Amino acid sequence: MSTAVKLTSKTAQAATAPVAATADRSARSLAARLARAPRRMRDPLAAMVQEARVWNKAIAGELKSTPEMSHTALRATLHALRDRIGPANAVHLGAQLPTIVRGLFYEGWRMTGSTTRERHKPEFLDRIATEIAPHSRIAPERAAHAVFKVLWDRIDPGEAEKIARILPREIRAIWIGAGRHDGGPRR
Repeated sequence: MSTAVKLTSKTAQAATAPVAATADRSARSLAARLARAPRRMRDPLAAMVQEARVWNKAIAGELKSTPEMSHTALRATLHALRDRIGPANAVHLGAQLPTIVRGLFYEGWRMTGSTTRERHKPEFLDRIATEIAPHSRIAPERAAHAVFKVLWDRIDPGEAEKIARILPREIRAIWIGAGRHDGGPRR
């Protein structure tokens, strides 16, 4: 019986040797392909960073400002909008944002008790102004308009219309004004 076990053991070793060699060649081949892969395939965050830069650049273009200022305007306006539209609607809007922009949107957010009740334009713009650096040359209304315009251009039209219905009249005017071009929504 021990002879049979030795035979079986030797047979198993002989049978697995080609499999092990094939697996080793496969691993080396995969490593070689990964080494030759374009950089974008090796860095999974690169696409997310690039998309955030595209948004930031679009806002900077609207504001005619630096990327730092447009980032500040984006964060401040997203926070004011998020807190005004309520948790359920904020989650729906957040789902439409690119990953890094979504992180800005949710930064510091506490879902419970965070809905604000600004009904008038000055109150909403004051909320944005509190987050824009005091030394910034960006007016809160310009910041809101630029960010809203980029949102209108990049989110689902149905979501944009839903937000328009949620906002009070004076704040809605900024939102819809940013989404209009030549008399109609930008699509």
